[in-house]
Amino acid sequence: MANESGITRESSDYNKTGWIVAFTAVAVATIVGNSLTLAVFHRTKMFHRRSSYLLINLTVADGLVGVLSIPLFIYILCVRDVGSVLSNVYTFQDIFLGLTSVTSLMFISAERFYAVRYPLKYRSLSTRPHVIMILLSWTFAGFIASARILTTLGLLDTMTLTYLMGNMNIKEDFSQIKTDLKGKFHYVIIINYCSFVLANCKGAKGL
Repeated sequence: MANESGITRESSDYNKTGWIVAFTAVAVATIVGNSLTLAVFHRTKMFHRRSSYLLINLTVADGLVGVLSIPLFIYILCVRDVGSVLSNVYTFQDIFLGLTSVTSLMFISAERFYAVRYPLKYRSLSTRPHVIMILLSWTFAGFIASARILTTLGLLDTMTLTYLMGNMNIKEDFSQIKTDLKGKFHYVIIINYCSFVLANCKGAKGL
């Protein structure tokens, strides 16, 4: 039994090390990739085009995932006991940045559709709609993330949050969240790939 316990512990440590290495690589790639994207926007005329505002917003949100979300998750993987404060901090910024990225992608799709479907009307638009969409992406994400934390602290009814988030399954056990978030490895890659492709498509077509 002692040998089996030792083997299980060794296997668990090996798997944890593998995840740490993988997420570290993703964090570095995320930071470098989004920094280069911002540098390209800044060095070209695209930085001053209103059609690029949403892409820049997405790049910033994705970059913050690499700077804040992934490193904090790596730290959580390394410790056994996660305090309630750290748990709430991680949960808030994870939901906040993740929803901001997803909402930004939604607004980019809507903006591109409008530009293609109504090109004349699109050209006459001011920068105001783009600014509003950027503010909405961060405000909506902040609202949902705050509601989640208020629920954890017992200041907001769980059923209310479930209704706000579309009947999502709320998990109170942070150890379960640890397991679930390992799937974020694919999510981060997809989000950054979309950001990279969109930026290069705009540069190639001169939109």
